[in-house]
Amino acid sequence: MRLIRGWFAIPLWQRVVGGLLLGIALGLFRPEAAGAIRLVGELFVRLIKMLVVPVVLVTIAGGIATLGDPRRLGSIGLRTVGLFAVTTLVAVSIGMAMGLALLWQSRGTGGIVVDSGGMKMLTGTMRDGCEG
Repeated sequence: MRLIRGWFAIPLWQRVVGGLLLGIALGLFRPEAAGAIRLVGELFVRLIKMLVVPVVLVTIAGGIATLGDPRRLGSIGLRTVGLFAVTTLVAVSIGMAMGLALLWQSRGTGGIVVDSGGMKMLTGTMRDGCEG
């Protein structure tokens, strides 16, 4: 019980950063061990995906329910949609930049395909690698 209390006494952000650093170290120094912990990572990502939509839906519904004046919903809704559009634009820009950086790095080597097992260098074009 003391071990559990001690673990939860550490702030969440420190536990997350510690896990991230531990994962990076494990990947650099013991890459063959990645297969053994892959299931834990996949379960974590699936759990996050499963929880995000209901949490966002309940948060929005709760916010609308506590809104006293229905006329204010229009201005708040407009700001919400605008913020969503801006954050989506930023996310797409980062994704495109990373994709272009990978493509640029693979110039002359044939291309890179990223899958759940990591990066693989392929011969042919990037399109050939994604289709095959």
